[in-house]
Amino acid sequence: MLSPKELGQIVKTRRTELGFTQRKVVDRVADQLGTEAISEPTYRAVETGRTNASALTLSAVSRALDWPPDALERIRDGAPPPNAADAASAGDEIQIAALAGNLTPENRAKLEGYARALLDDQERP
Repeated sequence: MLSPKELGQIVKTRRTELGFTQRKVVDRVADQLGTEAISEPTYRAVETGRTNASALTLSAVSRALDWPPDALERIRDGAPPPNAADAASAGDEIQIAALAGNLTPENRAKLEGYARALLDDQERP
């Protein structure tokens, strides 16, 4: 199991790989969970390892970093960070989920079919 400081370093590395500022990550979390979900000082505490973040915080930060929701919990427990294909799939799933609430049932089914086809194409060698 990683220490909060080790996990924070992975979060910071991922953020910088994506070219995000700390504010951008906080804003992305707010887009998911509302503006009160996480403050910049709380996010900085996660990144610097000064806190044991809750499962909800880790999930929101994972998604804000274009990783699957459980990625940071798995990393904390010893798994390697997701690869680029996993991250792309997670980002696609999040975007689709965000859009799905505004679609008719017929268009939602079409969109899900397109998404499955795209993900199937990614998995083929």
